[in-house]
Amino acid sequence: MKFSGVSLKDYLAAFGVKAQDIRLIALNDYSVDANVSELTGGNAILATRQNGQTMPVEDKGPVFLIFPFDSRNELQHQTYYSRSVWQLTEIEIVK
Repeated sequence: MKFSGVSLKDYLAAFGVKAQDIRLIALNDYSVDANVSELTGGNAILATRQNGQTMPVEDKGPVFLIFPFDSRNELQHQTYYSRSVWQLTEIEIVK
């Protein structure tokens, strides 16, 4: 599967966000706090497409924060899996 979208780093920069930590909140109220440098260092993207098609809510959409797990083995860890949030609805600044 190929996911595409905007990098989290570019997204935050576009809004001038300089937070150290953010909270990722999903449609089902799952939430996780994460360090921004950890996310951006892991090349997290806000994916809106899977295999070129927009992702419906029923299939991880409309936004899925995901990492390039296949190309970076060091990301294959629970720390990054827990921060891969599908059906992402909000990003809050924690600090």
